[in-house]
Amino acid sequence: MAASSTVTAARALAGLSVSGICSPSSSHADRLAVPSSPAGFSLGSRCLVSSSSSSSLRFQPHRRPRTAARRAKAVKASAVETLEVAATDALVEKSINTIRFLAIDAVEKANSGHPGLPMGCAPMGHILYDEVMKYNPKNPYWFNRDRFVLSAGHGCMLHLAGYDSVQNFPNVRFGVREHGMGAISNGIALHSPGLVPYCATFFVFTDYMRAAMRMSALCEAGVIYVMTHDSIGLGEDGPSHQPIEQLMSFRAMPNILMVRPADGNETAGAYTVAVLNKKRPSVLALSRQKLSQLGGTSVEGVEKWLFDEQTNEYKESVIPLDVTARISIEAGATIDGRSKGKSIGID
Repeated sequence: MAASSTVTAARALAGLSVSGICSPSSSHADRLAVPSSPAGFSLGSRCLVSSSSSSSLRFQPHRRPRTAARRAKAVKASAVETLEVAATDALVEKSINTIRFLAIDAVEKANSGHPGLPMGCAPMGHILYDEVMKYNPKNPYWFNRDRFVLSAGHGCMLHLAGYDSVQNFPNVRFGVREHGMGAISNGIALHSPGLVPYCATFFVFTDYMRAAMRMSALCEAGVIYVMTHDSIGLGEDGPSHQPIEQLMSFRAMPNILMVRPADGNETAGAYTVAVLNKKRPSVLALSRQKLSQLGGTSVEGVEKWLFDEQTNEYKESVIPLDVTARISIEAGATIDGRSKGKSIGID
């Protein structure tokens, strides 16, 4: 990734411009970077400015005839400034790439998280913490500190800014974000019916946005909820991240399609069915583990295999009501009386 372009974009987002340099004296010791304007700027009688109409350096408001020596000095100063800017850009690029590789190392060391977010946000983070924000890692509750709120716990690299730990960062607590994510998706679906919004999180965290998901069903909003880590084998995340009752609870919710694909073919088919569901939300429960392709699965077969979606005649032809010797198998907890026959689950 070209860091120069991302640095430019990050600075634009931060509202920065380093095209103007002002000094209270003829020395370059105490320079102040200030925002530029299309017509140039002036902050005093000794302020060095840039202008869109001229590439030369000039002092305002006092104009004096330039001698040959002064012109040579101005050209030399301009050359030095150009070299300094180039060197600074090179250093910024190296710093950003360092943050990216440290993010990779941190995720690998923790065996948890996702490096994509801190790698992508590295230019923005570097500009904010190096050039924009006022903060003190040794006094995180400093009254006049700047705040930057980013909901990305897996992407936290605050120790690079000098903070001892995340707990020492002046965090603004908005609570969990899943509810807001679901509510925003509902708004997109209802405001712009041509768009098909989707959002994603761990399946177990649907508890945090259940109200928004139920509102999707009530409002007939075709939101796609991509729920990952539907597994009892979550490794380092532990039992707090294991979804147990979520699957059955969404099967019981009216006007919501709950799909649990078994491999890649069925996952593609589940997406197809979800996109076509314009008047109800869909929940896709996806595994954390790698799954091999199963024989007999297909993208087209998913719609046919959604048994509860079929007609009563079809259901009767597959499992007649007078057949009571039935066995249901679920990768979840069993519920007595949910069906005739025997239920087998993880309990």
